[in-house]
Amino acid sequence: MKEKLESNQFCFVCGQENPRGLRVKIQRNKDERFIRIALDSTFEGYKGVVHGGILVSLMDEVMAYAVSDDNYWGITASLEVKFRKVVSSQKTIIVSGKALEKKRLWAKAEARIRYENEEDVLAEAEGLFKLIPNK
Repeated sequence: MKEKLESNQFCFVCGQENPRGLRVKIQRNKDERFIRIALDSTFEGYKGVVHGGILVSLMDEVMAYAVSDDNYWGITASLEVKFRKVVSSQKTIIVSGKALEKKRLWAKAEARIRYENEEDVLAEAEGLFKLIPNK
């Protein structure tokens, strides 16, 4: 793995120049990062249901941003995901993530997916991230 990483505007999840990507905007609320998005049928696995791989990508991204800072990018080392309920396409979801702990060059984070204005957790994840210098 490279010891230094550069940002890429073609990232599948957050890259604003990737015509096939999700082009999400990562927002911040205190110590959390979050994504607000409604996914269309392009991202379905089954009819009307968002593909689990897309949901994992969103949770991975929001956790990576949660552990990253001005000096380090969080790179996924391991990820555990639990799907609780079906996530319907066309409905707005909130993907939130926050850092749980940082030790030297490692960090742990968690993420959750909910429908906007609802409390039920649809999916959740915990991840371990290697912190790599970004400069």
